[in-house]
Amino acid sequence: MSAVLAQGGRFVMVGVALLIIDAGIYAVAIVAGMDNAVANPLSRALAAALGYAAHGRFTFGADGTAPEAPSLLRYVLAWIALTALSTLALGSISAALSPAAAVLAKPLLEAALALISFLLLKAWVYQR
Repeated sequence: MSAVLAQGGRFVMVGVALLIIDAGIYAVAIVAGMDNAVANPLSRALAAALGYAAHGRFTFGADGTAPEAPSLLRYVLAWIALTALSTLALGSISAALSPAAAVLAKPLLEAALALISFLLLKAWVYQR
């Protein structure tokens, strides 16, 4: 149980940094006039590129080693599913309220998706 708690703590630390990057890029893209359907996948993709290595090495890498190649495909598939969910939710918020409301909701939405992400990464992507 202590290993899961340690991984959870590292997941939160890496995740907060990635969330700041993701939400910042998303906000700039929306303010620049980019559509949510492009802005959200773009911001998540840039954060995910860093996240794959960071989570593989520091969160789930028992000895600090880089993740194994097969985990990349599983990571991409998990990312696609979570990005689709996030993009649909933000698109709904933007349409129902405003693009500004979607910008404000993004960090909260991504934080809510973090538990699903942790479980997917631990059990399926990195299998550790």
